[in-house]
Amino acid sequence: MSEDVGSRTLEIVLPRVIEKLREGKECKIIELARECNASEPTIRRIVKGLSKAGLVEYRRGTVSWKFEKLPDEYALEHSKQLVLDCIKTWESTEYEKLLENKYFLQHLETGYPDIYEVFKELNEISKDASGLYVEFTEKVKAEVEKLGWKVKSVKDEAKGREVYDRIGDLIFALFRDGKVFELYTATGIDIVRCSGYGYAISSDPSMISGIEKLIRELLVNIELEKMYSRLSELEKRESELKQRLKNEIKFLVDRVRHNRPLEGRCDLCRG
Repeated sequence: MSEDVGSRTLEIVLPRVIEKLREGKECKIIELARECNASEPTIRRIVKGLSKAGLVEYRRGTVSWKFEKLPDEYALEHSKQLVLDCIKTWESTEYEKLLENKYFLQHLETGYPDIYEVFKELNEISKDASGLYVEFTEKVKAEVEKLGWKVKSVKDEAKGREVYDRIGDLIFALFRDGKVFELYTATGIDIVRCSGYGYAISSDPSMISGIEKLIRELLVNIELEKMYSRLSELEKRESELKQRLKNEIKFLVDRVRHNRPLEGRCDLCRG
């Protein structure tokens, strides 16, 4: 839809509007609002979007369903409207925004099942990677405490044998980037950081040598290495799927731009 209608409102009200209109009679906006249990401004916004997609005729406050089946010319108009509502211009490369659109995903599922399977796999991989990352950072904190240190929130001071809870993020980054590191404190600021990374590690510069030893021990921890290896494989697969999906979506957008409507159906065009 071209104007902002909340996604929850669309999901609930839009199918009711379409069902009512496809009964074949003309309806007033006020009638649709009453029968669909929605406000008149919401109905007007929905009807305006359906009209732009070529699905209804809207004249003098009266609405009627335009086509029982969706002819190619209206399928094309609908496809272009759907794509541009998400990415705004044909020159945009923000194809991931289309994957946030319920109706575009319905077209993928019904018209491009192979692409939709890639989308589902990517969601699963991303979920697994996110979960494993949390496990990794929590494991780092547990290993820190096993080595006789305490983990503190960045809201508190980390003095003596204490480090901030971003230590997990730092260890992950060092595994990823080759395990080479150098700690430092900026002039006039009692915060220990790792060169090249923004994470605060400690608020006690006198403990730099101890923290360096702690980090080296964490970087040779076998269990952490195994977890990082699994996470690295997931992230590699996630990156591959993202690129593949981006290429597929770009291909579909180019087809629509050059007057080839989307395959499949969505709740806006299902006949």
